[in-house]
Amino acid sequence: MIPRIPTICVDRTAAPANTLFNANEWGEQSKPIILSCAAQYRLLLHALGGLSGVFRAGMETCEARLGDLRMHWRKAPWELERGRYLVEVPTVHLYVQAFLATVKTLLDLLAQLTSTQGLVLKKVHGFHKKGQCIGGELLEILTKRAAPGREGAASELRRYLNEQKDIWIDELVTARDNMAHPERGMHQVMWELELLVGGAELKCRRVVAPHVNDQPFDEYARNTTGHVKLASANVLRILRTA
Repeated sequence: MIPRIPTICVDRTAAPANTLFNANEWGEQSKPIILSCAAQYRLLLHALGGLSGVFRAGMETCEARLGDLRMHWRKAPWELERGRYLVEVPTVHLYVQAFLATVKTLLDLLAQLTSTQGLVLKKVHGFHKKGQCIGGELLEILTKRAAPGREGAASELRRYLNEQKDIWIDELVTARDNMAHPERGMHQVMWELELLVGGAELKCRRVVAPHVNDQPFDEYARNTTGHVKLASANVLRILRTA
């Protein structure tokens, strides 16, 4: 059967993905992966675009939930220090989870290109851990299983990935993994209200937005998207010229 050529009608706002991941520049084995990379990057841009709007809506939800807490406080005060006061906004949770999962999937796809481009002699399935080392499986393959004549490019890619791990990759993958942790993932998807009593009224001292380390998640997502774009371009350059 003759392969059918896909024509993808994408959203206009996602056009940069097709420039960064141009399937026409790649051979037949790598082309499907590049198309998948473009799809993930488009989804990443969509998630980034939606985060600022849902964060504004999240603050409005916090105000409403604070009103609910005040109502309960007036009826029956309790010891504030015995609890944490978290506000869930499902749309924010959805965008956060989509953003983290999408970047990790994109990393997995970029890792697969090392096989289809003939940089290594072993099939690579993703940017997987080896022990506690994020991406360690790929890093070891680049070290020990580089294709003859491609050792220089494999070494360059390994050095570059190690640099990016320190800058943003390890933080991203850890944040994605924390989504499955009942406590560590909570601060990434919920607002926290820091409450106090002023006179006889319940007041909010501070609202802490969903965050990764000390960055509000919408800010973290903007910064990370910049890292993803630059790292993708550099990884593709190394692979294309290997």
